Amino acid sequence: MFLLRSVRENDLNNLYELASQVSFINLPADKDIIEKKISQSLTCFKNPYKEFYKNYYFFVIEDLENNSVVGASMIHAQHGT
Repeated sequence: MFLLRSVRENDLNNLYELASQVSFINLPADKDIIEKKISQSLTCFKNPYKEFYKNYYFFVIEDLENNSVVGASMIHAQHGT
């Protein structure tokens, strides 16, 4: 069974492993960048910026059977373009 949920700090290593296996534009195999994306997302979930374009929401797909992250998605919030 899979669970779609918001990212957590302890997802860093699983996300790094995932990024190392496939070339993602928004998820490079760089722990520092991934850690910053996680931190920014957590901030936006708790206290979103009033300027919509500054909000990034990071989601993961967790394989509950293996307790590992098997997918990721990011939403860049923006009002109108």
